[in-house]
Amino acid sequence: MGAADVISESARPLRPHRSIDHRKLPVHQAGALPAQQVVSAFDEQVERETAWAPHSHATHELLWNESGVSTAAVGNRVWTITPTLGVWIPAGLVHAATAAAGTWYRTNHFDVTRVPRLAQGVAVVQITPLLRLLFTRLTSPELSASSRGLTEKMVLDVIEPAPREITVTIPSAPLLQPIVEALRDDPGDRHSPGDWSRTLGVSTESA
Repeated sequence: MGAADVISESARPLRPHRSIDHRKLPVHQAGALPAQQVVSAFDEQVERETAWAPHSHATHELLWNESGVSTAAVGNRVWTITPTLGVWIPAGLVHAATAAAGTWYRTNHFDVTRVPRLAQGVAVVQITPLLRLLFTRLTSPELSASSRGLTEKMVLDVIEPAPREITVTIPSAPLLQPIVEALRDDPGDRHSPGDWSRTLGVSTESA
C-alpha cells in the first residue's frame, strides 16, 4: 500500500461543489456511419460546465470555440481549445472533452471518404479569420449546392496544422492523483508543495 492509499478524507483539500453536465456519446469506428456532407457543422453554448465521457466519431472532427475555453483529452494528454486554436481529432480516435460554463463551442465534421487525415493523430489548427468565415458560411441554410461545394473546397485548401499548441500531460503516478484531482476541480488551487507533502505524507521533493 502506498502513501496515496492511506490519505484520510479529512486530509483531502475541501473542494467547492460544482454543477457539471455529464454527457455520453457512442464510440464509432472511422467511416462507420455515412456522412451527408463533406464538411458539416454544429454549435452550442453551454450554460453549465460540461464534460463529455470518452467517445469517438465516424468522421474527422475539428473542435473550436466562438468564445470561451474548452479541452480535448486523448489518454493522459490534454489540449486547450480557444477561439483561435482548434483541435483536429481523426475519425475513430477515442477522446474526452470539457467546456467551461458559458463556452460557445463549434464542431466541424469531415467525411472520411472525401477528406484525408490532417495528421495521423491529434493536430492543433489555427482558426484564422478566413477559416472562421468559411465555416460560418457553411452554416447558412440558403447556401446552394454549388456554393457549398466551393466553400468546402476552400476550407480543405486553407486548413492546416498550427505551429503551436497548448497541451499538458497529466501525471499517471497513483501518488500524484490527489493533486491531479484537486487541480482538475479547481485550476486555481493554491496549495503549495509543502501543503501537499504534508497531505500525502511525503517529502517536498516527492510532491
